[in-house]
Amino acid sequence: MKYLFGIGLLLLFGMPMQGQTVFKGKITEGQNNEPLIGANILRIGTQHGTISDIDGYFELEVAENLTSLLVEISFTGYSPLTVTLLPDIVNELVLKEGEVICYLEPTIFGRRIFWKDNTPTATDLTLPQFQLDNQTIIAPILNRVPGVFMHSGALNTNRITIRGIGSRSPFATTKVRAYLDEIPLTTGSGETTIEDIDLSLIDNVRVIKGPTASIYGSGLGGMIGLGTGSMLQKNNFVSAETSLGSYGLQRHNVQAKVGKYEKYSLHLGYNNTHSDGYRDNNEYDRSGFTALLSVRPSGNNRLTALVNYTEVKAFIPSSLNQDDFDNAPTKAAFTWGNVMGFEDYHRTLAGISYQTSLVKDKLMNTTSIFSTSRENYESRPFNILQENSLALGGRTIFRWQQNSNLNIKIGSEYFHENYDWQTYETNGGTIGRLLSNDEENRSYINVFAQSNWLILNKTTIVAGINLNDTNYDLTDRFLTDGADKSGDYSFDLIVSPSVSVTHSITGIDGINLSVFGLVSHGFSPPTLEETLTPDGQINPDIQPEKGWNFEIGTKGNWRKLSYNISAYSMQIKDLLVARRTDFDQFVGINAGKTQHNGIEVALEHEFYRDATVFTSFLNYTFADYQFKEFIDGEDDYSGNELTGTAPHLLTAGIRVKNETGIYGNINYQFTDAMPLRDDNSIYSESYQLLNAKIGFEKTIWNDWSFDVYAGVNNIFDEHYASMILINAGSFGGSAPRYYYPGLPRNFYGGVKLKYDF
Repeated sequence: MKYLFGIGLLLLFGMPMQGQTVFKGKITEGQNNEPLIGANILRIGTQHGTISDIDGYFELEVAENLTSLLVEISFTGYSPLTVTLLPDIVNELVLKEGEVICYLEPTIFGRRIFWKDNTPTATDLTLPQFQLDNQTIIAPILNRVPGVFMHSGALNTNRITIRGIGSRSPFATTKVRAYLDEIPLTTGSGETTIEDIDLSLIDNVRVIKGPTASIYGSGLGGMIGLGTGSMLQKNNFVSAETSLGSYGLQRHNVQAKVGKYEKYSLHLGYNNTHSDGYRDNNEYDRSGFTALLSVRPSGNNRLTALVNYTEVKAFIPSSLNQDDFDNAPTKAAFTWGNVMGFEDYHRTLAGISYQTSLVKDKLMNTTSIFSTSRENYESRPFNILQENSLALGGRTIFRWQQNSNLNIKIGSEYFHENYDWQTYETNGGTIGRLLSNDEENRSYINVFAQSNWLILNKTTIVAGINLNDTNYDLTDRFLTDGADKSGDYSFDLIVSPSVSVTHSITGIDGINLSVFGLVSHGFSPPTLEETLTPDGQINPDIQPEKGWNFEIGTKGNWRKLSYNISAYSMQIKDLLVARRTDFDQFVGINAGKTQHNGIEVALEHEFYRDATVFTSFLNYTFADYQFKEFIDGEDDYSGNELTGTAPHLLTAGIRVKNETGIYGNINYQFTDAMPLRDDNSIYSESYQLLNAKIGFEKTIWNDWSFDVYAGVNNIFDEHYASMILINAGSFGGSAPRYYYPGLPRNFYGGVKLKYDF
């Protein structure tokens, strides 16, 4: 590990501490005098701050000998509080009942949707994690979450895996559910695209690993929730940001928010991203518009609406064989470059939600309806694809807060998608005669319940259940070939329970930690390709993948160190295998069982705090994933390593921030070799990346602020595959194409200007 040694030294050794004044406090809410966990404490006029621990306590250290300190206390769902702290005592701070925006965990568009709800396997990411990178794509952010890996072959070609789930998908993310606020980004057949959502719109991400999210469908891989959070801004503002980078990268966004705090608010945003691309036939253009409206007529009642429109035109260089990957990584695959293959699509997401308190301080309901639509034209070497989809759905959740120790959530989600697609002959990229014309209706309904029960103020039991009913209906509208492929299929009702127990340990030498154990069940439906036979008929024998997850772990903090460590074993049956039969033809089979054993470690240490704050982090994944039983025709792959997964993943780095506004980071990523074929005969090469960023942000004239930054990725110019295609086929005597080359050393820089009013 040629780059890790220096990073390790920086992580292990900090700078000596100077003399400081310590301010202590405890933050509670006025409703039931319960501690607020994770409240932000910020010294007024600086970037110097901290957060409250599991019991609401915090410590804030400053270099000066002060007799008082002015800070701002903020917490999601509460109005900010400005207060003066005194040293050498525990300052008791209470957010009063009258300032509560919504006590019963709001789940509405435009708010922090993915609330801290005692889900043990959840990881919450906020703006400081986003700001380590140039924010062109979410991959570096997700790759710093233990157990998560996002392959990125191009800005429009990505695959997310969580604990090995989804690694066998050829070109897209499957078996992982995703939401933008409360709007599903996952299609009716289980495919997910989150890379189209510009990161300028997102201020928080929640990742739930494994099938523990009962209220989000119990997907085998888990759930990724993107939260807009713009309504949390107190001030009205206008901002503009532009950045430039290597290979013609240009990224621009403009945002504005107007309204009266907690009465009504309108947030508008526009973004545009362009890249010439590192490879041939690799140009990318994306633009989008977002409108987010929030109206609070009275009390806890709130109406919100969200519209997000995105259009993308992206050329496709596809994957390369070993020789081209080693010697000519900038070229496109010959067949794709020859026809200048591309995709051109438009997508709209829209939703409206109403939240109301039915019984004051006891019962709350949030009901939303949503719609997504997509139109796509894709020119490929073997044919031209046109597709249109329209999805409609709704979601309702009732929350009952019996007292501070017990709350119950009951609800349901309905989703219906109409998807029609046609294929045409291609004449060197020009559309020819019609080859197929199909329509599929996909629908599902989830009914779910979840309870959180606190026992003796130390132990929390979370129990949930999800019931899912999924149906597919295929209509063949191309009957001139004399064959009717129409058919329908309904999967059996799937019941997925989950239960976790978390016990807190506090007050021993500054230690605040919890230990947990959980058992959960989940499933993932087959994709469209997996439901069809090679001749296009619905396969009545195909079944969803199902599995159980068993997990134990501990998380907490001790002084300046916070940590999260877990060990798990997932047992998956009815493994879905997409067997390639032609250039664009796959057939799904349930081929056996897999076993996913792993250990995940996340550490963060604030090893120096004064005018400058130094924070180190380390995230590690150990993955022992195997085919427990896997027989594909005459081939028996039982006991082999799971294809497309790395046994070791490591990210580490240091963040630096100074009161003057200077900030920066250096971060490291190690990705181990992955098996490329089910027989484990070929592996990719392991690789290491080192990235850095520096910036300066400052508030001027009270209302104006700016942020100037620059960065470099892949400092040591590593040659690596940023995405792989497993079990790549070999047609016409050509070598199989496994590799998507990653970017060599590349640079970026930008500036953001903001006016608050």
